[in-house]
Amino acid sequence: MKILLVPAAYFPALGGTERTTRVIAESLARRGHSVAIAVADISSFAGYYDLASPRTGRPQRETLDGVDIYRIELYSRLVSQQAKLIRRFQTPPRSGELAMKVLKYVSRSGFKRRLGALVRWLKPDVILTLPHLQPHVKMAAEIALSERIYLGIFPHIHANDPSFPHRDLAKVCRSADLCIAITEQERRRLVEDYGVPLAKALYSGLGTVLPEAGEGGARGSTPTDVLFVGRKTATKGLAVLAEAVKGMARRGGFRVVLIGARAPDTEALEAAFRAELGEGQFVSEHDVSDDELDRWYRQSRLVVLPSRIESFGSVILEAWARGRPIVTLDLPIFREIVSAGIDGLLVPPDDAGALSKAISDLLDDEAEADRMGRAGREKVAQNYTWPSVVDRIEGCLLTGLDSRARAAGEGLSQGTTAQR
Repeated sequence: MKILLVPAAYFPALGGTERTTRVIAESLARRGHSVAIAVADISSFAGYYDLASPRTGRPQRETLDGVDIYRIELYSRLVSQQAKLIRRFQTPPRSGELAMKVLKYVSRSGFKRRLGALVRWLKPDVILTLPHLQPHVKMAAEIALSERIYLGIFPHIHANDPSFPHRDLAKVCRSADLCIAITEQERRRLVEDYGVPLAKALYSGLGTVLPEAGEGGARGSTPTDVLFVGRKTATKGLAVLAEAVKGMARRGGFRVVLIGARAPDTEALEAAFRAELGEGQFVSEHDVSDDELDRWYRQSRLVVLPSRIESFGSVILEAWARGRPIVTLDLPIFREIVSAGIDGLLVPPDDAGALSKAISDLLDDEAEADRMGRAGREKVAQNYTWPSVVDRIEGCLLTGLDSRARAAGEGLSQGTTAQR
């Protein structure tokens, strides 16, 4: 197959979705498929909304681990400079907003034209796009439909996000040839709420790399870490986490570590943590390598995910793979993955007191934390390895293309018979 993936962002951008896209692309390439990435030249998905967002600094075209990467200009340097000037000179709000909208419209239209030209040149058998309804998803879908290319979508639905564009995403999903759900709950929602035919809504799950078992970080000589991995913003539950650790600061013997991309509200959130925790009890990093992230996981006692808006929560699998328990929210999406009291703890959403108690319980009982971590690692080995996930994705695509080819052949045969 010739497969073109159109993600929101790609290497060197960091994040769960970016890592997922890279693993899927490289795995399919190793299986002999021709795999390419078409992506906006932005440092993170937030760049779709920030005209002054920095570029990746990588070549416009390069090949990494068997995958051809095409980085397409989204906002030109001239547009970025104009956006900075509008902000700097404090243009009247309405005029400034209108100017920004015009710049975004012109830039995105140009991006779509360049993406369309690349698709026509590459002539892929399949276009796969993810996640949810960032601007690139709708563009890729429209191009695939106009060029009659098989279209697959990873919707990554955020069921608990009130601002999530369910109606618009449902329309795009219904137009696709295949929707690949990463949880059974998401698959049910695609069918029951989005109106996607059951035959076109298929489950793949997600996976993670299962490293060699080992302790990693020297406990005893360093504080015990409570680790958060994700975009550092209030929508990921960091304000609740800051409130949760407020009453724990006096106990000592631990530190809170935040790892992930920065957001407009990151600085204020970091200040909230520093105000509550003592010297040496708080660390925040935003640009770490995979090896560094692995070390942070291994030296933690537990990993906390207080976010309401996850479509899966790949952090859960990454924690389990390193034998670390997870503390997350008691929501349907997480209940499908986490077995409460066995491989992690579930707490009510927005309940800082319950979150604080769960964290404290695992800090106080290292044996229990280790037991849960081992159970999580066993679950990953049984259900969440990448080879099995890629098997399902590959099978979905091959079956879908075969069905389309047979339908086209039958249509051609019927047309010929009618002419006779």
